[in-house]
Amino acid sequence: METFFSAEDRKKISEAEKGLQTRVKKAAKQHKDELDKLLGKLNEKYQVELSSIESGRSSKFPLEIKLTDKSVDVPLNDWGSGTQNRTRILISVLEAVRMRSSVTVEDRSTPVFLVEEPESFLHPSAQAEFGQVLNGLAEELEIQIIATTHSPYMLNQNDPSANYLLERKIFRNLPRETTLKDTSGGDWMLPFAENLGIVPSEFKSWEPVFAAHSSKVILVEGEIDKNYFELFRKKYKSIYSIPDNVDIVPYGGKDSLKNTSILQFMINKFGKVFITFDLDARTDVESALKRLGLSDGSDYCAIGLNSAGNDCIEGLIPNSIKQKVYSDKHELVTAISSQDVKARNAARSQIKKHFFDEFEKNVFYDKDLVEFKKLFNVISKAFS
Repeated sequence: METFFSAEDRKKISEAEKGLQTRVKKAAKQHKDELDKLLGKLNEKYQVELSSIESGRSSKFPLEIKLTDKSVDVPLNDWGSGTQNRTRILISVLEAVRMRSSVTVEDRSTPVFLVEEPESFLHPSAQAEFGQVLNGLAEELEIQIIATTHSPYMLNQNDPSANYLLERKIFRNLPRETTLKDTSGGDWMLPFAENLGIVPSEFKSWEPVFAAHSSKVILVEGEIDKNYFELFRKKYKSIYSIPDNVDIVPYGGKDSLKNTSILQFMINKFGKVFITFDLDARTDVESALKRLGLSDGSDYCAIGLNSAGNDCIEGLIPNSIKQKVYSDKHELVTAISSQDVKARNAARSQIKKHFFDEFEKNVFYDKDLVEFKKLFNVISKAFS
């Protein structure tokens, strides 16, 4: 049965529809503004988009929510599976927070957000970045995010106690009870590495980096390099121009830089990272750093002079120090040419230590430390 309305009734209905559309648009804009605010720091990269969905006979007015990347003009459905998954998780987090702050009791939801395997379809470096994003959102939005993961790159580095490792016991090839494995102490990452398929030795050299909590760090090859930086910070303030709030952290040798997945994981731990390495390692490590999008001078630099024996941090110290050590420790100089690799490496390490000890005992003028000043100026500029 059809009902016919008079012209006057149709006019009133049309006006009512326009008024309703206006109110829906106003409410949608307010909704979008709320979500934009919830983005917090992510607002620099992402933006919220709302579009209405045909509501049919329902009394509700559903809106489709999209989170778009400001730097990429591509619809979400055309992105890769990992990016789609990550975006939908972010939207769900924002929606949960918005509903929590709703004025009506029936629309409120708990501030605990559960997500299963957020690393799905993401490259390890992207997993590490997304893990940091979720940690940042939980802190900034004051919600608890509980994530199950099979990826060590998603773990919370800022608060290791927030990570729980569940291990399934096997008896006669049959799964038994699940237990909570101890991950306390300085080596907290190693049990995760063993259980999640990462070679534990690859993480061993990164232990000092795990322990660092500063937002700005300089990664140096080893303890000797760190000692030089710390000595200049205390003793030669006119040479050392790097800000005091930048920590110096050793990463255990050039080979650590070749594993780009772990390196990206470490870079995402901090607000700003600058990487140094000996000049003689440039060929081995620079290609890996560039694959991560890092730039020479802005994100990393090689230390040393382009001459034999000086392509490392010891190449920057005055020649008088080298001459004295070579003269006093001639047996170590001889051992450097040994056919025994272990003996050769041990001799090099000892000579490096003697170089530093002798350098530390002396006092030099600024003109004697020009190469160090150049190095520190490059690094300081990266943190300015």
